[in-house]
Parts: sequence; C-alpha cells; structure tokens
Amino acid sequence: MSVLQITKLCTLSCTYCFDKVHQNQAKINRDGFFMKDEDFYKYLSRMNQFFQNKKEDKSICLSGGEPTLHPSFKKFVRSAVNDNFKIYLLSNLSFNEDIRKFLKHYFDNGDLSCMTNINSPDDRQYSGMNDYLWENTVNNLQELQNPSLRFSFNIFDPEISYDFIYDLVSKFPKMDSMIRIGIENTILPELRNRKSYVFHRELWDKYKKLGKVIDKIVENLHNMGKKIYFDCGAGWCIFDSKTISSIRENGGVIHGCSLPNDEVQTKGQYSTCYALYNYGNEDGNYNIQKNTMKQLRWISILQTEFFKNHYLLLPKCTNCPLLEQACPRFCVSNNINYWETVFDGKEKYSQDFLSDPNYQKLSQDQKNYAKIEYLLSKQRFTEVKDFLKTIFESENIDNLKDRYKLYNILINFFIDNNRKQALENFELFVEGKNLNKKDFALAKLVDLIIKNNK
Repeated sequence: MSVLQITKLCTLSCTYCFDKVHQNQAKINRDGFFMKDEDFYKYLSRMNQFFQNKKEDKSICLSGGEPTLHPSFKKFVRSAVNDNFKIYLLSNLSFNEDIRKFLKHYFDNGDLSCMTNINSPDDRQYSGMNDYLWENTVNNLQELQNPSLRFSFNIFDPEISYDFIYDLVSKFPKMDSMIRIGIENTILPELRNRKSYVFHRELWDKYKKLGKVIDKIVENLHNMGKKIYFDCGAGWCIFDSKTISSIRENGGVIHGCSLPNDEVQTKGQYSTCYALYNYGNEDGNYNIQKNTMKQLRWISILQTEFFKNHYLLLPKCTNCPLLEQACPRFCVSNNINYWETVFDGKEKYSQDFLSDPNYQKLSQDQKNYAKIEYLLSKQRFTEVKDFLKTIFESENIDNLKDRYKLYNILINFFIDNNRKQALENFELFVEGKNLNKKDFALAKLVDLIIKNNK
C-alpha cells in the first residue's frame, strides 16, 4: 500500500507527534503544506501504470496531519474511487458533520476503510483536544462505526491514565476487532526535532515503565476479545515475554522486519515506512519521474533484507539498550539512522560507536560489508562502486571474499540496468559455489532483485 501524506496540518497538536515541528510551521504557512492537486493526480497515474498488469487490488492510504483538512480532500477521494482504488484513511476522526456525511457513503459501499488514532478527552495538555473536537470524534464514531474502522492508541507517558481506551472499545463494539497500539519514542522534547533518532540511555527507565503499561493494556484488551496490532517504536525487550506470546496466540500482529510501505509526502518526496528516507532532493522537488513504484519496491526489499539478514545489526550498540544481540525487533529506521551516524558522521555519537568494543570485534570485511549495505540501502550506488574499486585494487582478485563479488554484480546491475548481462554474471558466479549462510541469503536477494526488475 502506498501512503500519500497530503497535508501537514492537523486539528490536534500532540506533544509526542514526530511531525509536530512541521505541523507548527504549517499553521503559519498553510498553502505550503498541502500536496498540490496536480501532484496527487500525477501519482494516481503512476500507480495505475504500476498496477496495470497486476492481480493485486489497487490501494492507497491518505494521511497527514489530518488528511480531511486538505481543501481538495473530497476531490481526491472521488478521483481515486472512480479509478478503482481502495482508500485507507489515517484520521483522528475529529472532522465535522459535512465530512462525515461525505465519507459515510464510501464506507457503506466498501470503498474506504480507516484507522483512527484517538486521544483521551482528558489529555488536553498533550494533544490540544477540546470539547468541540471530542464531541465530533464521538459523534463520528457513533455514525460511522463498522468493521472497516480500526481503533489506534499511542502510549507515550506512563504517568497518565489510559482507561478511556476500554470505555471507547466497549461503547463502539462494531469496530474492527484488531486494535493498533503504538509506543512513542519521542517522549522527550529535545528528541522531537532530531533528524536522526538515536536512542538515549536516560530514556530507558521511562521506556520500561511504558512497557509495563502496555503489558496491562494488551491483557485487558485480550480479555475483551480484541486482537492487537502492535506498531513499531520500541524493542520488544521492554515487555513481559508473556505479552508478546499473547499477541501472537490471540491472532495479533507485531510490526517488525517485513516489507515497508511506500510513502509520498506533501512535497512529493518518497520515503518508506521504516527508513523515513526522502527520495526527493532537499528542496522537496517532486521526484515521481526518477523513482517509479518498481524502484520503491526493490529498495524497500534491500533495506529490509539487509537489516534482517546481514551485517547492519551489531551485537549491541553503544547508545541503545534496546538493540540486543541478534535482535530483529527494533524499527529499521532507527538502525538506518544509527549507521548514518557512523558512516556519514552526522551525530556526536559516531566516535562513541566506532570505539565500542562490539564494533571493534567485527572483522574489517564485516565493517566493509556494513558500509556497502548501508550505502546500497540509501541508493548511493556510485559511492558503492568507488568503495568496491578500492577493495578490488588492494587485494588479489582470487583472494576476494565471495560477498564482494556478489555486491559487485548487484551494483553493476543498478548502474548499468543491463538485466541480461547481470543474470549471466550472477549465474556464472554461483555455479558450483558452496556459499555460507549469509552469502547464500545475499545471493537469493541479488537473484530476486535482478529477475524482478524487467
């Protein structure tokens, strides 16, 4: 599913929101924080091309901010539905009666579903909720509730009450039986404006308390017959192991290392759900022409598979107690940003990381592999080619590890886009090879990418 962030504006102003800075700017400069109509329609056209010969349903997600605030929201919905798209809406459901009547038609026809993030009516100091917005939310839930709507709740402060969750779930039983629970990793003000989310040890005690709060919420919701979709934001190690088992045993889902969604932001930059990486330039120029849906899919595969199977998860990182040994459980965006501190030197933690004993234990080859996979996951192909060139020049080609040769096949394919030649090189290379486990996993990934980029 592709996510279109059509506006940065929001009716609320949640203290924990990762997009809060942009929302504040949006209130000052409203026109600059709406996706342009022509960009939306260009994107639909691209999506239609992508799905032209595919059996899967066409679907898009409209998000924000609060997407219903976009002046062209109704036009966007009509156009997408007329183009046979299924729409998934991310909304806080605080919109007015006019929008509710408009959306009800599409809910009833099965063209639209929604995940609604609800803040407590008493959390005004955290979210900017007021009587008018809360009344709208309750009325909209009353009128629209059906299995196409899913509750979502963010848990961000262990000192406040979350009893309102049980009240809403009891009051509106027709909602989707799956409930999203998210834990926020931006709970200190100084973290909200950071471009890279490097975990701070001083947050650890607060995270452990949040884990206990979520343990209880999950237990209570399971007792109410609900399933849990646990979203990313923290490592599983802060929860009781029974909570993780309970989510699985009750048909729930844990958001971990799987294929990211594609996302298009208001100014047209591409990013992926996990990587939070803009594919547009720094000025936000629209980049649809360069990055097709096909490219987004394979770069998503690259980012995910590298962080799952190869060298970008260290045994333990200096600044993050959540990244335990062989842990595949922490959001990939944090890992990408963490390695950015190492290879691009963008954070003061870089030197701490490089001097960490666990990093030092890695062989030079493993450090090289990590750098190559980091650069590949960022689509910095020329830098990879140059780095591989220095390695090839420094060693006898016969003594080179198989992994470097696999990287070389992959990077030449990305740069030359010669599928036939890449397949020939790959098949010649793997013939008769007895690859180790990690090299075999990379070989499967290389094969997958070349064969699926026709």
